[in-house]
Amino acid sequence: MDDSWHMIGAGVCAVVILYLVFRFALSPKYPYTHRYILTKAELHFFKTLRQCIPGDCCLSVKPRLGDIIDVARTTKDSDPQWIRHYGAAIWSKHIDFVIFDAETAEVLLCIELDDSSHLSKDAKQRDQFKNKALAAAEIPLVRLPVKQRYRAADVTKKIQGYF
Repeated sequence: MDDSWHMIGAGVCAVVILYLVFRFALSPKYPYTHRYILTKAELHFFKTLRQCIPGDCCLSVKPRLGDIIDVARTTKDSDPQWIRHYGAAIWSKHIDFVIFDAETAEVLLCIELDDSSHLSKDAKQRDQFKNKALAAAEIPLVRLPVKQRYRAADVTKKIQGYF
């Protein structure tokens, strides 16, 4: 009888050890960590911008450019061009804020906040690409400098003609 209890105990230990090995040692380790979706400057602007948009509009933060515009396709089978150049270029960039019609989901206005990070040569090229891509898609883009504080009246004045 003592041997059977030892066997049961050993079996339970083996199952627990196998579980722990599979659960922790063999499971993939992901290097991800939490981050805030907006910087402090963007958050200050976001809080002001919410007060400035009409009630029939919605506000989206940091959507990919590829969620806002698409590559014009002559046929349904024109994916190679999309993948090769134009699609990849819009899929890897984002827009700070997008105001869209709540009823139709039509994009009405894109807003970019420009801080000192927009002064580098690479950033200027990305900004120029966004400007041209949105203009080609006939979507207005307003660029505003980052500030410590925003006044709702000033922001409203900058965006009111787009709704």
